[in-house]
Amino acid sequence: MLLTQLKFLNVQYSSMFIPIGVSEDTEVEMQYYNTDGTLLLHTKHNTHMGNSYMTFPAAERTVKDGTAGALGRILKEMKVTSGAN
Repeated sequence: MLLTQLKFLNVQYSSMFIPIGVSEDTEVEMQYYNTDGTLLLHTKHNTHMGNSYMTFPAAERTVKDGTAGALGRILKEMKVTSGAN
């Protein structure tokens, strides 16, 4: 079972103490359990800390990027490639 929790982070950016914009970043946490309920893998991906954007990203983009980042880490730990069935 794969449990996913999504948290929205409204990050305010400023230049020389003058606010210039707000980014709608996300933090995605994933936990992977086996059939006995034992936690096998746990990871988090924060788009504010782990992604670089040229402009302030929309929430739709950060949700997609955060989910892909966390799932990618889970799959990497499981040693599964994206092309495998």
